[in-house]
Amino acid sequence: MTTFDEIDVAKLEVVRKLATGSSPETFALDDKRGRIYVSNEEGSSLSILDIDQNIIVHEVPTGRAGRCLYRRGLQDLSMSHQRSATSCT
Repeated sequence: MTTFDEIDVAKLEVVRKLATGSSPETFALDDKRGRIYVSNEEGSSLSILDIDQNIIVHEVPTGRAGRCLYRRGLQDLSMSHQRSATSCT
């Protein structure tokens, strides 16, 4: 199982591990909905994690070549290993 680590930045230690798809690459946090959206490079998918329940609520297949996603209230998220989250336009 692949995990996505939640880190306490004040203590610089892992607080808990969230399950995700294969080879998590980048993420976007949606505080309002309590979700983390994680792009999985090798899994060619997007994992939608419920922060409070610590579960994957949905796994979205993205195919071989990912695209950048923009949604209301979300930061940019790159799902292509050829781009970084900051270069996604």
